[in-house]
Amino acid sequence: MRGGSLADALLENTGETVAAMAKLNEDVRRLRDRIYDHLAGWVAPV
Repeated sequence: MRGGSLADALLENTGETVAAMAKLNEDVRRLRDRIYDHLAGWVAPV
């Protein structure tokens, strides 16, 4: 896939909606932040 973005490829290949992918991204970020909260010493990027 030349010239396309990762987001375009994900949407095309998963069949998910933009809203569903945005929700998944939010959930993964929240999980990441909770994991790192327990490890200490890491600050989530803004």
